Amino acid sequence: MKYSEARFRALVTATSDVIYRMSPDWKVMRQLDGRSFLQTTGEPLSDWQERYIQAKDRDRVTQGIQEAIRNRTIFQLEHQVIRNDGTLGWTFSRAIPILDDNGEIVEWFGAASDISDRKLYQSELEARVEDRTKALNKANSDLQVSNEDLQQFAHVASHDLKEPLRKIKTFARRLQEEEENILSEKGKMYVDKVLSSAERMATMIDGVLTYSSLNGGGFAMEHIDLNSVMSDILVDLELMIQQKQGKVEFSKLPAIYGGRVLIHQLFYNLINNSLKFSHPQRKPVISIEAQKEKRNGKLVIMTISDNGIGFDRDHSNVIFDTFTRLHSKDRFDGTGLGLALCKKIVERHDGTISATAQEDVGAIFTIALPVSQPK
Repeated sequence: MKYSEARFRALVTATSDVIYRMSPDWKVMRQLDGRSFLQTTGEPLSDWQERYIQAKDRDRVTQGIQEAIRNRTIFQLEHQVIRNDGTLGWTFSRAIPILDDNGEIVEWFGAASDISDRKLYQSELEARVEDRTKALNKANSDLQVSNEDLQQFAHVASHDLKEPLRKIKTFARRLQEEEENILSEKGKMYVDKVLSSAERMATMIDGVLTYSSLNGGGFAMEHIDLNSVMSDILVDLELMIQQKQGKVEFSKLPAIYGGRVLIHQLFYNLINNSLKFSHPQRKPVISIEAQKEKRNGKLVIMTISDNGIGFDRDHSNVIFDTFTRLHSKDRFDGTGLGLALCKKIVERHDGTISATAQEDVGAIFTIALPVSQPK
């Protein structure tokens, strides 16, 4: 017994933790040095749970003790305790069974660390995370409502703008046709400018409608033969290709997974963009190539390259922004939405798009699209 007492004293001296000794069945606490955290006792206690353990944790502590006794294993548990000053604290308790020569438990030696500050910090952190999660969920909900309102507003505003714009175009044409003989050259020029601006406005409205519609769903996803898509686009752009005396080259393109309408719009915009910004001193040549990603084959990497006017490399990161124009609208018609639409379509398909170019040499657009439906 004296040897056990000496070991207990040595352990108490060597650590700042609460140190305790328990009977083999844990019914009696033989000794406890509370380290000013718990109430120290040198007398055996049979009511130690009522004195030290928070009521709601007693069943859990008892279950942990019974399991440790049954398996002759180390007992360890985090639980609340009643501190020396009567307030509640937290401890991590760990006790080791001392066995005799027959493998029977003769005593338990244990140590308990004061983890009150850590549990308080953890509780505060969890409360902050919960508050931020609630705030984020509310913000996401508000953002969704805002996006839906904006989308509805874009549709309503665009549709409302179409009617007065249609009248402007109608009466401008009537003025041009019916009053041609009495209009001066300057008057005719003004009418031409009105019609040109009205056409540009109509194109802008259609672009806004298309762009806003991409925020919603409703697009059927399917496997798409890109060769078929390209053939349809060449039919759509036949007149422009003839006027430019251009050439669009592609062969044996793979299939991808996506929305057919969106994919058609994507490549239509890119090819149309290359034709629009062709070099004035050479006929446009647009080359479309594709290959599966070498690492896992889950993506198709496509390049659309042309020999057009190109652009400054510093603009590679901004050309996909909404309403971005690198050239004067008097020189090249457009809404500034074409490439923004391309980026949005690609992102809707969990893909990527980038561009590189050299002024007066041409541009290369690189697109990665999934071969099959993403998980």
